[in-house]
Amino acid sequence: MGDAEPRRMTVEDYFRLEETSPIRHEYVSGEVYAMSGATARHNRIAGNIFAHVLPFARAGRCDAFMIAMRLDAAGDRYYYPDNGGLHTGWRLGRGH
Repeated sequence: MGDAEPRRMTVEDYFRLEETSPIRHEYVSGEVYAMSGATARHNRIAGNIFAHVLPFARAGRCDAFMIAMRLDAAGDRYYYPDNGGLHTGWRLGRGH
């Protein structure tokens, strides 16, 4: 998938790809994008953001998640955000 052009497929084909692929992909309206690996600096930044968000999530009615949780953002958009909060209107992607 190292091409600059995104690959097109159905949501079901995307889920099948994710079950067998050694790398993660994001899905946006039929286009599939391979994700690059993270660096130590990237993970430190994501960890610091999570540490700041977690108290707010615990105080409210949300759950906070960190890295590797696929998020169903709109039924035809699936992302792997570095950090996320789960509340009304957002669902974890299939398999999570």
